[in-house]
This record gives sequence, C-alpha cells and structure tokens, in this order.
Amino acid sequence: MDLGIELHALAGVGALVMGAGVSAGSLGLRRSRVFALLCASLALWNLGVVAVELGFLPKTAGDRLFLAGSCASGPLGLELAFLLTGLWRRIRQGALWAARMAALGLWLTLFVPGFGEGSAWSYTAIAVLGASFLVALGLVALAALDAVRPGERAVFNRLFAGAGLAILGGLSDFVPRGTIEIPLLGPLTLLLFLIVLGSAVVSFRFLDIHVLLVRSSALIAMSAVGTLLMLAVTRLMGLGFLPVYLVMLPVLAAAVPLGQAIARRSRGSSELAVALNALSGRLPRAQTRHQVRGSIEHAQALLPWNLSWVAFLGTPGSESWRRVYGRGGQRLPDELPVESPLPLVLRERQRPMTAPELLALAREGGQREERCRAALREIDALGLELVVPLTSDAGVVGVLGLGGDLPPRALGPEVATALMAVGQQALDAFERIAANEAVRRQEAMAAVGEMAGGLAHEVQNPVAAIRGAAQLLLAGGASETSREMLTVIEEETGRLGRVVREFLEYARPAEPSFEDFSLRSLILETERALQVGGWDFQLSLALESDELKLRGDRDQWRRVFENLLRNGCEAALKLGKRPHLELGAEPVEGQRRLRLVIRDNGCGVSEEDASQVFAPFFTSGKPGGTGLGLALVQRVVEAHSGSISVENRPQGGASFCIEVPSLRGESRLEGRST
Repeated sequence: MDLGIELHALAGVGALVMGAGVSAGSLGLRRSRVFALLCASLALWNLGVVAVELGFLPKTAGDRLFLAGSCASGPLGLELAFLLTGLWRRIRQGALWAARMAALGLWLTLFVPGFGEGSAWSYTAIAVLGASFLVALGLVALAALDAVRPGERAVFNRLFAGAGLAILGGLSDFVPRGTIEIPLLGPLTLLLFLIVLGSAVVSFRFLDIHVLLVRSSALIAMSAVGTLLMLAVTRLMGLGFLPVYLVMLPVLAAAVPLGQAIARRSRGSSELAVALNALSGRLPRAQTRHQVRGSIEHAQALLPWNLSWVAFLGTPGSESWRRVYGRGGQRLPDELPVESPLPLVLRERQRPMTAPELLALAREGGQREERCRAALREIDALGLELVVPLTSDAGVVGVLGLGGDLPPRALGPEVATALMAVGQQALDAFERIAANEAVRRQEAMAAVGEMAGGLAHEVQNPVAAIRGAAQLLLAGGASETSREMLTVIEEETGRLGRVVREFLEYARPAEPSFEDFSLRSLILETERALQVGGWDFQLSLALESDELKLRGDRDQWRRVFENLLRNGCEAALKLGKRPHLELGAEPVEGQRRLRLVIRDNGCGVSEEDASQVFAPFFTSGKPGGTGLGLALVQRVVEAHSGSISVENRPQGGASFCIEVPSLRGESRLEGRST
C-alpha cells in the first residue's frame, strides 16, 4: 500500500475515533454535534480517498463522495470556531450561511463536465474553503488574546497552532501537482492536529467527549507520526541495524525526560484524585458532622495547595440548599436558592461541571447563555473551579464544590469522578447522621415521657412546699446565718422547679395556638423580664421594620427568645465579659420566609458540640444546666414549620439562625393552624 494511502487511512480512523468520543460523551450540545459532524466529514474525506485508490469505488463517484467531506469541513470548522469562542455573534448566522452556500456550490460544480478535473476547480476550492478556515483561525486567535481564565489562553494557542498546520496541509492537497512529485500533507497535518486537539480536550474539556477515545485517537496519531519518522530514517539511511540504532538512541534519550515532564504535569491531578478517593473511603465511617469535617480537613492536609471546599445541601421540595460545610478565604452565603442559576444548570446537566465548561456553554449562545454566565458568576463568587451535583432518589438536592490555589491541570476527569464519589458519600453520611439524631431524639423523648408523670407528682409538690416554707421563715426575721441558708434553699428549690417544668414541657409539648403578634414588642418584653430577673446584658435590635409580625404561639416564642438570650449571656459570662447580644430579622431573598439571627459575644460552640447542641440532655458543662433548653427551642421552631442552626462567628461568639414562614403573601402556618 502506498504511504499516502496509509496516511489517509490513519487520519480517517483517527477522525472517526474522535467523533465517536463526542458521541459517547454527549450530543445534547450544539458544539458537540457540530464537532461530531466535522470529524465525520474529515473521516469521509480521508477514507473516501482510500476507497477510490484501492478500487472500492468508481473514480468519478468516489471523488464526488470524498470531496463532499472536504467541502463540508470548511463551514463545519467555521461553525465550531464560532461556538467555542463566542465571538462575532451578530454576523454568525450570515457568515455560516455564506460559507455553507459557497461550499455547496463548490461541490455541485463537480457535476459540470470537465470542470471538476481542471486546475480551476482546485484553485476555487482553495479560495472557498480557505476563506472559511482562515476566518475560523482568526476567531481562535482573538479568543486566545481575550482569554482571562487560567490555562485558557495556552489551550487556544495550542489549538491555533495545530489548526493552522492542518489548514495549510489540507489546502495544499488541492494544489495541482502536474508531473511534480509533491507529497500530500493533509493527512499528516490532520494527524498532528488530532494530537493537539486531544491534549486540549483532556486538559481543558472544550467538548463533552469521552477521554478514553480522545487518548485513543491521540495514540493513533502519535504512533503514525513515529512510524513515519522511522520509515523516513530507514529509507534515507538504509535498512541496516546500526543506522536505526543510532537514530533510536537520541529518540529514547528525549523520550525519558519528556515522559518525566508529562508525569510531573499530570501528578497534580493524580495526587488530588488519590486524596479524594481516600476521603470517600473514610466518610462512611463518620458518625457525626464533626467527623465529616475532620475527614475533609485530613484530605486537605495531604495536598500541597490551599483548597476551598463548599457544600450546600437541601431536602426534596426545599426552596434553598443550606451550607453544611465551607472552607476558604471568601465570604460564603448561608444558603443557595434552588432556583438560582447554578442549581438550575446542575439539575439540567446532572454531572460535574468546571468553570471553563460553563464559559464554553455560555459562548454557544441561545437560551442557556445567560443562565450559564450567571452560574459562572456564582462559581467565581464562591471561589470554585469544579462543582458536582449531590443526588438522591428525588433528584439533585445539593452541590459540592472545589477550588482555591489549584492549577488548571489538577482538575482532570479523574478528579471530577473522585469528587462526585466524595459528594455522594458525604450526602449519605449527612443523611445517616440526621437519621441517627432523629432516632436519639425519639428515644430521649420516650424516656422523658415515662419519667414526666411520676416526676411531676413526686417532686413538684414537695418542692413547692419547701420553697413556701423557706419564704415564710425569711419573712419572719430569721438570723443572718439562717437567712443565708434559707436563701440557698429558696434558690435551689426554684431551680429544681424549673428543671421539672422543662421536663414536663419537653415531654408533653402543648399544641401551638396561632395568632399574629409584633416581633419587636415580644423581644422587648422578654428583655425586660430577663433584666428584672437579674441578667445584666446589652441587646441591639436590627429589625427590617418595627411592625414586623410573626404568626404563631406568642408564649412559646417568648420561651424561645428567653432561652437563646439567656444562653448568650451565660456564654459571655464564661469569658468574664458583659454580655452584648444582637438580634436581627430580615426576609429571605426570593422566598416567603423570615430569618431571625441572635448573636452573642461568648465562647462560641466547638466543632464537636455544634451537631449536638439541640439534642435533649446535652450540656457543655454549664452549672445547673438540664440540657433541655435548646432542645425545647428546636421543638418550638419546628412546630412552627421553621428550622434552627448554629455556627461560630469569625470575631468570636455564636450565631443562632432561625428561619420561619413569614406573613408576606400566603403563609404555610395558616394551613397548619386549621
């Protein structure tokens, strides 16, 4: 077989493999479909030449067939350049239709007797196809100059160089040879371009393409180039052992450092993938949220980069995903609305997404452009480069993101796969931990319920009698020593009575009675009651409106604020500070919910305690604490269709966040109260 035929065969097979890679990835995107068609046209061109030369097709019909592939490659290459770069949108459709009509007209001239065989047709083909290819090359060059994301300019530069060689080689095949022996460069330059394109796809993921097939096409192309090199050596220097051996020495000498350099460049991706795989193996053993966070911190310690991790998680039907983990220098939001651009894109794509991929999707234009650009702005604001959806049986319920000081080469497909595994394991861990906490709460409630009736009868009445007797003795003018002891009796019996009352309230919660009430007046009333009771603290109110109202059981909400304000005072007093509390309320953007935040200047909550503070009977060692105060708070909030969470403040202290349905528009609470 002639060498030129062999090159055409290799180029055609390589183009077919690359097109199959796109088909195995996704044909849902216009750029993927156009790229697959471009690969098909290049395969038709090269394999058609092989079929004609080997006599599988008649020359006239075969020429028309493979030249159809050549003519189609021009407008398809131009369309792909438009989609990848996102440039010149106003003239895109006009330029594409002009290129298509010119290419179609060029191919139809093959049916004009005698015209397709002359040099005039060859020069016309160079002019028509060359115009499309040169415009496409100019778009890639402009994209390289305008690139702003890390690594993007280098990839566009490689594409420009590879495409330029392929265009020159392909167009040179149309130059009339006459009797001069000029080798066909088109297949060879196409093979080189496949190597460049494979490198760009694997490192930057311009296209949704199966990486294994990309590497296969690159292997085909590189093997062909290596074979050509050896053939050239053997033909120039003879078939003797010594000349070939002398040539192989420098080739192997260059291959060793080249392989080491490639290994060094890809090691970041492998290191990160290994750390993520190890993390996904540890997460199933986590029994608390603190252990989940500790596993992530351990994975971070194994890597040389300063990584940013963000995880948002929700429940099916929830209006927002709450942040369950965040690590990084940027200020992270507490939640991500499910109708914001990033969740919408993740629900649509349901696979890992990188920032460059979102940019490439936006460049395609169409209905998804603004959504993808908005999602890209969200990713940039979160400091992320790679996000994966967290999915349950109900669909996408959250997102896990990775970013920070990562080189672009570190975000390969194996890293995306490993991060997806981490996300699913983390989701399973959080669901398992939440289920275990619910079981423990139910068990604690059952235990309290069994004790409550007997405790009320056996303790409450004697305690009331003891306290009444002590108060009578104090009023009767007892001695100083007796007064001190009687005061202790009164205080301790009062505390014991409060413990019994909390047990009863937790074990036998009253159904809330719903009414509208002023939030400000309730807070001020609670503040006065605490200060009269001896608590010395400063309270700053930041309410959106003095007329802000809640709908619910006023007495139960007063107990909520009493517990939270008293809890903040005790935390500050542990540090010897005068308690300074802040209470703010504002609507949640885009939702009919109200967010209440109570902040203190105390000692904060340890990572280990954060997941247990609302558990019944849990106490951090506070003298006289029952461990039921915050459990009661959570029960009241949940009875009002709300949620409560706690986190540490960067400047010190803790921040309790309550979210409940607001009175703006239709309220869920109205349906609950009927």
